[in-house]
Amino acid sequence: WEAEDYIRAAGGYTKKADVNNVYVVTYYRQAYQIKDQKALRSGDIIVVPISVEYKKFSTVFLPVTNLVISILGLALSIAVLTGLKL
Repeated sequence: WEAEDYIRAAGGYTKKADVNNVYVVTYYRQAYQIKDQKALRSGDIIVVPISVEYKKFSTVFLPVTNLVISILGLALSIAVLTGLKL
């Protein structure tokens, strides 16, 4: 089997996967090395990294959105507690 076969057998790629940068790591002579995906052996590790687009979404967009929601919630709480009419 090749790396793609094992990935399919494990359920395939997720939406977060960077399918263009899959690599295989093997332990050889007391060191880990990146190797050819077509020559897999027992003990090799197939790595599917997270896509850059997802990293940007999860590290920039989501925290900013959470901050905005928190500020709006705080503003609404203050308005209710002080009796301001919206």
